[in-house]
Amino acid sequence: MWIKYSPKREGLLKAIISKRSQVGTNISSILNVCITRWVENIDGWERFSQHHPFLIELCEVILFGNSEFRDNNDGWSVEDERNSLAHMKALESFEFIYSLVTLYRSRSSLKEAVVKVQGKDQDVGETQSPRTTADLHRILFQG
Repeated sequence: MWIKYSPKREGLLKAIISKRSQVGTNISSILNVCITRWVENIDGWERFSQHHPFLIELCEVILFGNSEFRDNNDGWSVEDERNSLAHMKALESFEFIYSLVTLYRSRSSLKEAVVKVQGKDQDVGETQSPRTTADLHRILFQG
């Protein structure tokens, strides 16, 4: 995303996360949503879902300022503000939030099964497809 290529925006996001996240929670960095590794794909969506409110606040701080983040909140260019507005509109749209919640819930419920079917280091093309329902049952419930 557009944050990755700017130390200034990345620093602001880290400041927002450290100030807003609850004590004892471990908010790690956003992962790429990998196409071929199912488990990494699910982890990527989980982390993005955790970061969603922080990303919206990042856009708001760039657009409107915030006295809590004075150290990270000066000298934004017009292009930064324009990109921030576009990202904020996308992140707050009904379609995006609906898709995010749907993906998060459906993939979270499948995570345990996917972990059993495919190891973290195994690509989709390398998985052993179950030949029968009994094979699938054995993989999912007996490990």
